Amino acid sequence: MALIKCPECGNEVSENAANCPNCGNPIAQKEQRPQQPRPLPPPTPQQAPKKMCKHCKAEIPKTAKVCPNCNKKQGGVIKWVIIAVVAIVIIAAIAGGGDNNSNQSQQSSNGGNQSSQPSAEKDSSTEKPVETEKPIEYISVTADELSEALSANAMKAQNDYEEQYLEITGQLGNIDSDGKYIGIKTEGFSLTNIQCYIKTDEQKQIIMELSRGDTIVIKGYCKDIGEILGYQIDINEIIIP
Repeated sequence: MALIKCPECGNEVSENAANCPNCGNPIAQKEQRPQQPRPLPPPTPQQAPKKMCKHCKAEIPKTAKVCPNCNKKQGGVIKWVIIAVVAIVIIAAIAGGGDNNSNQSQQSSNGGNQSSQPSAEKDSSTEKPVETEKPIEYISVTADELSEALSANAMKAQNDYEEQYLEITGQLGNIDSDGKYIGIKTEGFSLTNIQCYIKTDEQKQIIMELSRGDTIVIKGYCKDIGEILGYQIDINEIIIP
């Protein structure tokens, strides 16, 4: 028990006294301090808030970072949010870079087209005219001249007339009944054969109106020469003089 001074007479009195024994002055009661509540003991593991494991779905303490059941870490939501934000930024950067590259390539291609146009105009202005196909030049010869050349020297005749375009004047000889070829006679007795192959229906119609011994002019290509077979001619044109 503690002693305190009376506020009226100054004598010492007990702090628990209702009045001062000297002067009778009431002693003010000591202010009672509010009692603070005692802190509650920490909750037991059974009472702690629970959450569900993201891996094995078992109930575990909310503050647990590792599941005691499967021993796997419990990832927080913030980690996944950060990962998602980073992925979005990367995708946006790649898409933006692709658009820039496409725009640059389009601009460069347009620039290339623009730069190539003047050169194209320049080339067109200096372009050489297209050369027209040269007309066939025929070697004019008679059937008798061909026969004499082959009889005198078959090698020279082959060198002079084979794979050449010939304009042969002579008399109509044999006429194939199937309309595949005709022959040109030579004067006198000769083993030389000048065989001309018919190529078109128009040529057939012309020959249909002729007879053996008629004078004709054959313009054609000499494709082969032999001392026995004679001359082999593909007909290009038949002329009746």
